[in-house]
Amino acid sequence: MSWPWPRLQDLKTPSAEPERLAGFAGMAASCPRAMATLLSAESVAELPQTLPGWQVQAGRLHRELQFADFVAAFGFMAQVALVAEALGHHPDWSNSWNRVVIDLTSHDLGGLCDLDLELAQRINQILQAGPSPARP
Repeated sequence: MSWPWPRLQDLKTPSAEPERLAGFAGMAASCPRAMATLLSAESVAELPQTLPGWQVQAGRLHRELQFADFVAAFGFMAQVALVAEALGHHPDWSNSWNRVVIDLTSHDLGGLCDLDLELAQRINQILQAGPSPARP
């Protein structure tokens, strides 16, 4: 049986798999947390047009996804976790069986910043590369 996402034993921590995450590590080095910058009000207003599937709700980037089953949803979350760790920027999210709800914001900066935008773009790339979420 072929799983839609990598098996758990195939997932490695970023330190054990530098070649796969080299691009993300470079991104994190070029955009360290201390240098994150808040997005302007104009940039925030444009986000729904530039980030397919995302909405701005209560000052956060918000997305709700539904997958075929728990394994697909959790596999997606595992991939996002690797990217988030490499960026040093982590989502507020929840999972209930086949559903994943994601909110991105920068608590310490008090709003949306360039790292939120970068993480949302990377999440969209993961979704394009893997199985599409089921449509409700």
